[in-house]
Amino acid sequence: MPITATYDVTNLDQNDRTRIRSAFERFGWEHIGGSTFRYPAFEHAGNFEDWLNCVVPALHFFRSFILSKGITLSAFTLDTHSSSCFKDGVAGTAPEDGATLPLTTPTNPQMGEQPLRDWVSATTTGIP
Repeated sequence: MPITATYDVTNLDQNDRTRIRSAFERFGWEHIGGSTFRYPAFEHAGNFEDWLNCVVPALHFFRSFILSKGITLSAFTLDTHSSSCFKDGVAGTAPEDGATLPLTTPTNPQMGEQPLRDWVSATTTGIP
């Protein structure tokens, strides 16, 4: 079942808008239009959605990005009718570190793959 995220911001320049889109796409989300994204992409054929490697990191990146850039978020929605699981190699996918995280190629590579991998690894190693 799909997950849909939408947002509205008031002070976002085009470069930052493209970086957000590129990051969502690298995490396997599909850009539907404007500031709306869907996970998994329409052509997804997997049995399970990968919340630990695709959904949570994308949402955490979005949150971190708007806070670090001082972007004003005026609206955000996350609609889910979803199921995700992981059971010791029997079902689902275990969480990965940034170096081995499964990423996809976005339509615009504005958000570089290696900086995104480094960010995921830094958030993992930065736990107090």
